[in-house]
Amino acid sequence: MEAHRECNKCGEIKPIEDFYKDSKSKGGRRRHCKACSKLTPSKQLKARHEYNLMKKYGLTMEQYNQMLIYCNHKCQICGTTKPGGTSGRFVVDHDHNTNKVRGLLCWRCNCAISHFDEDVKILKKAIDYLAVG
Repeated sequence: MEAHRECNKCGEIKPIEDFYKDSKSKGGRRRHCKACSKLTPSKQLKARHEYNLMKKYGLTMEQYNQMLIYCNHKCQICGTTKPGGTSGRFVVDHDHNTNKVRGLLCWRCNCAISHFDEDVKILKKAIDYLAVG
């Protein structure tokens, strides 16, 4: 029997007693801790966002907010103030090879550079293609 478990909402490793019993769940306990169970949905999203920022990019919420101020709450490519996507937040853009954070983008611009495999040569060809038309 496991003594500790990682909460799938806050990401903290806690004693098994900090998880409600649930006969339908794996291991007989819920996957999220009692503290996260008591959070309102909006607070759960905020906690998850903070957890993901740290886990994926090594950023605190304060650093993310500083980045927002730096870019004037606008996408660093198209300049929109509307982030789009399901979260309603600007996306942390990073180099997938080095994991270095580049900045904040709207969902559409982040997807666009992703679809071009973050390849400058392909993006330049796309620009040339659009310029001809």
